[in-house]
Amino acid sequence: MTTTTQVALSNTFNEFREAYNDAANVINSLNDLTGAVAVNAVTANTYLRLATLTSGRVPIVTTDGAITDDSGLTFAANTNTLTSGNLVVSGTSTLTGAATFSAAVTHSSTTQLTGNTTFGSGANNAVYYPANGSLILTSSANSAGTGRLESRHVHADWHVGAGGNVEAWATSKGDNEDTHKIFAVANTNGPIDILVVNESNGANAYGEFIAIHATGNTADGWVSMGVNSSNYAEGAFGITKADDAYVLYSAPANTALSGDLVIGTSSNGTGNKIIFSANGFNDPANNQQMVIHPGQKVAVSINTQSSNTTTGALVVNGGIGLQGNLNVGGNVAITGTITLGGGGNTVSTSSLSVDNPIVFLGANNAADTFDLGIVGEFTASGRKYAGLVRDASDSGIFKLFSNNSSRPANTVNFSDANVSYGTLLLGNVLANSGTASTSNTTGALIVTGGIGLTGAINGSGPIRTTNTTTSTSTTTGALIVDGGVGIAGTMNVGGNSEFTGAVTITGPLRVQELVEDVVDVTQSGNAVTLNYTLGNIFYETGTYSANYTVNITNVPTVNGRATVITYIDIQGSTGFRPATLNVNGSAVTIKYSGGTTPTPTSSAGKVDIFTFTLLFRGSAFECFASSALNF
Repeated sequence: MTTTTQVALSNTFNEFREAYNDAANVINSLNDLTGAVAVNAVTANTYLRLATLTSGRVPIVTTDGAITDDSGLTFAANTNTLTSGNLVVSGTSTLTGAATFSAAVTHSSTTQLTGNTTFGSGANNAVYYPANGSLILTSSANSAGTGRLESRHVHADWHVGAGGNVEAWATSKGDNEDTHKIFAVANTNGPIDILVVNESNGANAYGEFIAIHATGNTADGWVSMGVNSSNYAEGAFGITKADDAYVLYSAPANTALSGDLVIGTSSNGTGNKIIFSANGFNDPANNQQMVIHPGQKVAVSINTQSSNTTTGALVVNGGIGLQGNLNVGGNVAITGTITLGGGGNTVSTSSLSVDNPIVFLGANNAADTFDLGIVGEFTASGRKYAGLVRDASDSGIFKLFSNNSSRPANTVNFSDANVSYGTLLLGNVLANSGTASTSNTTGALIVTGGIGLTGAINGSGPIRTTNTTTSTSTTTGALIVDGGVGIAGTMNVGGNSEFTGAVTITGPLRVQELVEDVVDVTQSGNAVTLNYTLGNIFYETGTYSANYTVNITNVPTVNGRATVITYIDIQGSTGFRPATLNVNGSAVTIKYSGGTTPTPTSSAGKVDIFTFTLLFRGSAFECFASSALNF
């Protein structure tokens, strides 16, 4: 053994330290050592420096006592970080910085990693934990727990397992553990699960399980199951809303295959149903919404009734194709067309309501040998039939018949001894044939019996009755009209005419004799009221004590129209005249002929006649008056 030129080594380290204290107890180099050097004690003021060791590496003592740092473990004192190499932990270990493991790591107890941790790839770089060990990865040392795996990201190129020696478990079950990349095995009388939590409540936040096609790129296909945040509003997946859960699948872009999402059961069970439940988990009688019974039926348990095409237990926006029978226990409302294929089809129903405006009949009646119409059945001294039918054997006349004894098939037996023609109640009747009438058996409308009308009659041709009954009142005569009669042309009357209501004539009126009614009125104090709806000639026999007020009511207010009112006043011993005029409640100035106000007769029993011509122009009345006195 060769020593330094300063001193000669003694047999013990203490002798060496004492001999060379003035050299700060530093051994600068050890060369040509062929045997072991034993160091029994090192004090606080002494240290041993080996120049062959690399700064920052963790030294390892081999089985022969040698010190080496070629294991690959590196320790950074400023961050307290173990960065690489093989690591065997037999007790609790805490790593607070980033660590990279490129070889196998075996844990028999708990390891807490609070920084980023990367494990190498390959079966020999697996991380193994026996039953009494655990690995905790967390962003904060204060959030670490025992026996749990927590991290922002976990990457594994081989297997991730929890719950014991999962490899031995899978092997004992005869399964191929290589196909199961994530194991979770437990034996407990309670639930176990895999939990995914996204603590963000942002508009783009959601937590999900996802499987991606071989390329690892979501554009090449994926399937996911997850739940959205309470504020979720991501437009790209607007099919889901905030707080929705979902199962979604996107096939690879440009795939030539169908890209189906399959939900199914095997045949191992006794039922193998697919059950859809909603609105709770513990009340199957009310929360089981739909059940698929394999090879039997799809049963919808919801009992919501349908009132239109958007309500009911099952709402389908498109069409429904059925190969078999259709049985409906409730009402059927159809807004489209019903087409029955084949021949001899019969539709039997207790009631029928059709929204389509046209019911088409006789599609195969090209030779016009079938009657067309609607026939119903009723009971009256036996089974009878009634309907509205076009009679193909009688020039296509439509007939409203009743009391037929035989049920029609393709034609109606109108020769039936009991057949009769029913009563028809209509709002309007439009006869558009244009056939002229020359008798009571010809024309566009022929009525064998009488016609009762409660409204007006308008005809573009002559209206004639051959009845010769004389009219002596408003309820007698050949023509009796309860309402008014409007005549746009000339009216010629061969006999006497009496009108009890208003008559409006827009053309010249030619009469041989005109008779008008006189309405008796009674004054009230020094005022009298003349109601135009009762007539326009008024006779009053009372006695006034002064010049009086005339109130004329209900006068037509048509611009450009003049209304004439005649007032006959029987005077007392002192005569008085109209001094004030009110028309329809408004005061109107009386303008007498020549501008001279008449002087009434002062002799009892004499008659004075005052005539008021009321002209309505510019929405106001003017009164032009005249008088005839002392009759």
